[in-house]
Amino acid sequence: MLLLSQKKAEHVVALRLDRLFSDAEDALHQTRVWDKAGIASFSGYGRPVHKHIHGYGKVLLSMMAGFAKLERNLIAERTALALAHKKAHREAYSPTPYGFNRMEKLLKGNDQE
Repeated sequence: MLLLSQKKAEHVVALRLDRLFSDAEDALHQTRVWDKAGIASFSGYGRPVHKHIHGYGKVLLSMMAGFAKLERNLIAERTALALAHKKAHREAYSPTPYGFNRMEKLLKGNDQE
């Protein structure tokens, strides 16, 4: 990003959009900035995603950014559900919390703590 801000780069190549942008809105904003600066962006497969194109390129980029956001949300939901299940069944899922002893995969209450 430093090279882009110093106008020492003309292209951006990304294998994964979620590593390049924080969310779909950031992706659209940043590509507008790059468009004004004359910087082209490409997917990791070498195909232009947004190369000063006002139609298909921007729509494709916004869809890809939206799917990347969906993927992050689904991962967060699955993680939260898995942790809730483990907590409800007193299964170990992190360092042993105060007041419990770890017995293989289960947590047993420790009244002495």
